Amino acid sequence: MAKKFDVFDATGKKILTSASPITLTDLTPHTSYEGYTVSDGTITVPVDVIVTTDVVPGLPGLSVVAGNGQATYTIAPGKNDGSPVRGYKIYYDGKTFDAGMNLSGTITGLMNAVELTFTATATNDAGESEMSNAVQVTPQDPSMVASVEYPQTEYTIKTGETMTITAKVLPTTATDQGVYYMSGDESIAKYNQDTGLVTASHIGNVKLLATAKGDDTKTATCMLHVVSA
Repeated sequence: MAKKFDVFDATGKKILTSASPITLTDLTPHTSYEGYTVSDGTITVPVDVIVTTDVVPGLPGLSVVAGNGQATYTIAPGKNDGSPVRGYKIYYDGKTFDAGMNLSGTITGLMNAVELTFTATATNDAGESEMSNAVQVTPQDPSMVASVEYPQTEYTIKTGETMTITAKVLPTTATDQGVYYMSGDESIAKYNQDTGLVTASHIGNVKLLATAKGDDTKTATCMLHVVSA
């Protein structure tokens, strides 16, 4: 039977009984432990200073809000059992932003209307953490059209009836709030390109299209169901 040894901490408290080799668990990383002893019941000998290895920080959390040619970030520190965090880095579009110890701030010089993916890491003496959650945002000039939206995706109307169906331009700060409209099949329903007035004439389904006057690449669609009167 293997011989057992008792291990005592610096206070003299027995923390383990084990055969050789002895493994201590639940120690704190990047920490020195002194004053430990080992006894076989007859002889007690001191243990050399135990120094646990350092570990990288846990991954941080990240939130990002887009602005005009910029993005505002907020970092939530992750769990850190190692040496103190020395700084944070934010990665996007093949670039690296050194945030230092600033848990919030603004990254400028970004291109508008281009979606960017941001991630963050924390660094200590042991190295760099894993990447945070990825956040996708699109910087936008508030005077430019970002999108067009219908309030609903589907509408129903009876033959012979009229209905005004309009879309809105976002953001509301866009200089040109104008929209023009088009019916996918005017034999089913006509769609006034300026007012959004729909006139239903035949039973069927037709797609309605709204296009921003300020940027004809920004469009929205909805479905119109024409039923019997």
